[in-house]
Formats: sequence, C-alpha cells, structure tokens
Amino acid sequence: MVYHRQAANAPLHEQACGLRYLRLEADAHDISGHARLDLCRRHLRGDLAACQRGGAELLTGNNVVAMAWASRRITSRELWRHWGLVYLGNAVEALGTVGLLLLGHVHQLGEGAVGATALAIGQPKAALGFLEAVVLGVLCNALVCLAVWLAMGGRSVADKVLAIVFPITAFVTMGLEHSIANMFFLPYA
Repeated sequence: MVYHRQAANAPLHEQACGLRYLRLEADAHDISGHARLDLCRRHLRGDLAACQRGGAELLTGNNVVAMAWASRRITSRELWRHWGLVYLGNAVEALGTVGLLLLGHVHQLGEGAVGATALAIGQPKAALGFLEAVVLGVLCNALVCLAVWLAMGGRSVADKVLAIVFPITAFVTMGLEHSIANMFFLPYA
C-alpha cells in the first residue's frame, strides 16, 4: 500500500498560509484571537482543502491512517514507514521553504515588518514547555483528524470544504499548535 504519494508537497500549502499570515499581520503585529479567526477564514481552510484535493499529505491529518492499522488493514511496520516518509517529506519541504525565504530576504519586506511578525509568532511557540506543547499539539491534531475524517464523508468538493470549516476554525482560534506549520514558523522566526 502506498500512502506517501505526495508527502513533500503538503507543507507548501502550510508555508504559503504562513507567508500570507505574516504579510497580513506585518503591519499590525496583531496575533490576537480575532486575527487568528480572520486568518482561518481567509486561508487555512482553503489550504487544507487544496492539500486534500491535490492528494498531498500532512502528518497531522495522516494520523487517521491509524484506523487502518487498528482494523488490521496495514501492519505496524507499514504504519510507521508511512508516518516516517510523510514526516520526512513535510520537514524537508518546510525547511527548504525557510531556506528559500531567507535567501530571498523576505523577512525584510515591509521595512522588516514581516521578520518582526515572524519573531512575534515564533517566540511564544518556542517558549512553550514540553508538556504544554505536546498537549496543544495533540488537541490540534485531534481537530485536524476530525476535519480530514469529516471531509472523507463528503461527496462533492463543496461538501469536503464545508466539512473542514469548523474543526480548522476551532484549532486556529484556540491557538493550538500545528506541528507541521511549526516546522515552518519556528525555523523562520
């Protein structure tokens, strides 16, 4: 079974969303709950929908594959191989995007406001304690998996997009930690 067909492409949507967020917030330096809701409304739901429709994979949404393992449709070895390949692809793409942004001096846009916003986002993330980061990540992942699971039940593209709206809006507005997005935000900050 091949589950990792486009693992490396998924973080491009995450990084694109991150860049849009940095540009949206660069002027105001506002990363409040209201700004997060606006970010979600404008970008994140569309990025996950594009990711799903394009066949790309994020590790966070791919934890649903554990259901195939629990149903004994795949072996433990296949599960760990799949997760490892998807994680590696996500990490390579996230770090590659960070490298390109640094080479392109994107952080200097808006007289340095993009870089300042990246720092404003990254510093609180880096300051989280280990247990708090894990708990916020697990809660986020539960909502991402719920979004993926709900989208799987949709028959049309509109059904699938509508299905992910509430779980994604919830994790963004609550300030939960998305591990794949953080693969971009933390090194870039």
